[in-house]
Amino acid sequence: MKSKHVLAAAICIGLGLGFSGGLSHAAGMTAKKTHPAAVMSHKAVTGIQTELQVLGYYHGRITGRMDRATRKAVKVFQAEHKLKVDGIPGKRTQRALEEAVRARKDQKKGGTR
Repeated sequence: MKSKHVLAAAICIGLGLGFSGGLSHAAGMTAKKTHPAAVMSHKAVTGIQTELQVLGYYHGRITGRMDRATRKAVKVFQAEHKLKVDGIPGKRTQRALEEAVRARKDQKKGGTR
């Protein structure tokens, strides 16, 4: 009788440690993947929306939320700047946005448009 309990415990432990993809997977549950843009802070998204607006890509209200209009503006910016087009303002996209805003300010200081 004891060997049946040991075997049952070993099976449960095996499932829990990932031999079959984890206990949640074995039970038919899968972890929901979080969209990278969903974990951006309100302040970070506000900055991105502002930069996109300065550059003429974003025409909506500055909300601090990574909404559909913001993702669309990011995608257009990414395409025009030969970045990976995914609508996610990752490090490369953020760097390109900052450089584009800086270049625009420098251009305005020089008196040209």
